[in-house]
Amino acid sequence: MGIRTVDHYDVRYNTILIDSSNFPNSTNAGTPPTPEIAGSSQEMKVAGLTPGLEYFFAVQSYDEVGNISSISKNSSAIAYQVPLPDLIVSRVSVSPNVATPGQSIHFSFTVKMSGNQTWCPISPRNPTI
Repeated sequence: MGIRTVDHYDVRYNTILIDSSNFPNSTNAGTPPTPEIAGSSQEMKVAGLTPGLEYFFAVQSYDEVGNISSISKNSSAIAYQVPLPDLIVSRVSVSPNVATPGQSIHFSFTVKMSGNQTWCPISPRNPTI
């Protein structure tokens, strides 16, 4: 029997350890990378995870004639919070326009997260130059 090469991967994730009994019912992680030569390091991004939850990942590989490997050992990771959306600052107001050292000024502006229709006025407390 000759040496077979990996044709494709099946990457799954779950919030519990993955084994042969729950691999088929675990969530498909999306389109995995095309297999490279044995020993190569590869990566893939998985979207749609809930921040703060621990996820377990496992892989099965298939060769060019359909033979299936056993399930890999589990790897786990905790999903992190994605960065906040961009903030839009507008309606900036400073009063008075000219101030002397030690004089209080009033500074206010409005902030909106991109994609959000709610504007939030913000006024720092007692700014002094």
